[in-house]
Amino acid sequence: MNMSKFIAKQKKYGIRSYQVAINNGSAWNQSPKLARRCKKLLESGACILPKKSYNIHFHSVVPSRYEVPRGSVGTLKYAKKFWEDSWNLSQLIGEQFNNKVVCEIID
Repeated sequence: MNMSKFIAKQKKYGIRSYQVAINNGSAWNQSPKLARRCKKLLESGACILPKKSYNIHFHSVVPSRYEVPRGSVGTLKYAKKFWEDSWNLSQLIGEQFNNKVVCEIID
């Protein structure tokens, strides 16, 4: 999997905006709910670490994808495992459906 395929899959399953927030550092400076969601997506492999590291608190740093060992959480190689598993994709579809239903009920 290359980066363009990775981005296309993120767009298809509605999580590209989370990756953008991770990439520009806003994921860690906005609401705690957004930070938790982004962390969950990183740990699962749906998202990858940014190109550059970010200081988020006095002693907390989000490393870049180049500062972690190859194949570990936050790398494209790790994300490939997530995107190749059909169970993970069905989970994302379910989350999209739930979010859409909740939004329609609230509106």
